[in-house]
Amino acid sequence: MGERPNDLGAEDPWRGYDAAAVLAMSGDVSILLSMDNLVLDVVVPEKEKFDADLRAKWVGRTFAEIVAKDSIGKIEPLLNLNAGTSSRNDRWRHLNFVVDGAGEIPLLAKHFRVGTPYGNVRQVVCRDLRPMTELNARWQDENSRLLVEVAQAKATKGANSFAGDLVGSAPLADIMTAAVDEVAKI
Repeated sequence: MGERPNDLGAEDPWRGYDAAAVLAMSGDVSILLSMDNLVLDVVVPEKEKFDADLRAKWVGRTFAEIVAKDSIGKIEPLLNLNAGTSSRNDRWRHLNFVVDGAGEIPLLAKHFRVGTPYGNVRQVVCRDLRPMTELNARWQDENSRLLVEVAQAKATKGANSFAGDLVGSAPLADIMTAAVDEVAKI
């Protein structure tokens, strides 16, 4: 699973629980935390997905230090730090992680508690949200462009457009259907 941290002494943080190793390989990023939320190790199975060496930047820092300011409030619910929380808080959460010089990386994170021969640790398995956010931005740009074209066509041809009238008052699917119909008519 890659290199091991040298500063943890003889203990291998992944030793003793194969299920955690499998989880680490199933995400785009897996972060192993002490129960005090110190980053013990980071596994990135496909390192070419990231411009920075996340392991080198995050190991030895606290979890709060590696997330962006807008995500700090999500740490407690993610890690179930409040002992009284129910399992409904046990869900995937979007957090932005800080990478010096490379900005922020949006990741979808899920927490697991793992027992090891030398004590409990936390594991946070993450999925990279950058492809989804890029696709969403492209979709929004295209949707805006289409609505502008429809509005221009309505103005120039005097067509009775109702796609523009639906914005803010109808579901997006209805607006898109009406806009496609209008473009087809034009």
